[in-house]
Amino acid sequence: MSEFWRRDDLPHLEARRSSQENSCYRPHTHDTFSVGLIDAGTSVLAGHLGGVIRLRPGDVVLIPADHVHDCNPDDGAWRYQMIHIDQEWAASLAQHDPRTRHPVPRLASGRQIAPLVIPGPSRHSSG
Repeated sequence: MSEFWRRDDLPHLEARRSSQENSCYRPHTHDTFSVGLIDAGTSVLAGHLGGVIRLRPGDVVLIPADHVHDCNPDDGAWRYQMIHIDQEWAASLAQHDPRTRHPVPRLASGRQIAPLVIPGPSRHSSG
C-alpha cells in the first residue's frame, strides 16, 4: 500500500508513505531530490557510490535527482516514507558558492550530497 500527499500551494514537494511486502524495485531514477526514512524492516540500497548498503529502521537516505538506485526489502514487509523535492527549488534554498554564485547542495556539515545514508539512532554506539 502506498499513500501520496501533495498540496497545490507547495508544488515543489510530494510525500509518500509505503508499506510493502516483498516488493521489488528495478534500478530507477527520480527527477526530484529524495529524502527517505525507513520506519520498519530492513532493506538493501544499491546504487550508492560506496556499493550496497543495508538500511535499518531510523536510517535516513538522501538521493539526488537522476541518480540510478534501487531499494528492496530483505525479507517480508517493510515501511518507509519519502519526500520528493524539486531539486532546483531545493538548491535555491541551499548555500551559494561565493566564487560562482551557484547553489551548492551540501549538508550543514559541508559534505556534498551524493546518495548519503544517515544512520538511525540504533546504529550509533553508546559512549
